Amino acid sequence: MPKHIKYFEWTWLGSLAIGIIVSSLSYSATVAPGMEIFAGFIQFFVLGVTLLLVLLTSRKRSKIAKWILVVLFGLGIVVYIPQLAVLFNLGFVGVLSSLQVLVQCVGVYFLFTQESRDWFRVTKTN
Repeated sequence: MPKHIKYFEWTWLGSLAIGIIVSSLSYSATVAPGMEIFAGFIQFFVLGVTLLLVLLTSRKRSKIAKWILVVLFGLGIVVYIPQLAVLFNLGFVGVLSSLQVLVQCVGVYFLFTQESRDWFRVTKTN
């Protein structure tokens, strides 16, 4: 595995860890009363799907998982922007959340370096 793919994996796994912290710190302020179980299920589902896509991309060299992750990241940014003001009203949570998005951006960058493109281009002969 090339170093840029490792960097991609590390940045995204780190962003998931930051996301867990952000979710736990902002849970009561961002989840409507009566929706706690549903919101928790959605958060765990998104975490699981994201983890699966990251590992399929980095460990199994899946181009499909890579593009699904990139598209979901782009859609996530659109959903994230309106929530940013709420998160900054919570103080440090807004900073952590912004750091999470920045780390994800860096990870996406590593997916499109020449080293990574060459690695995805090579087919496995197992």
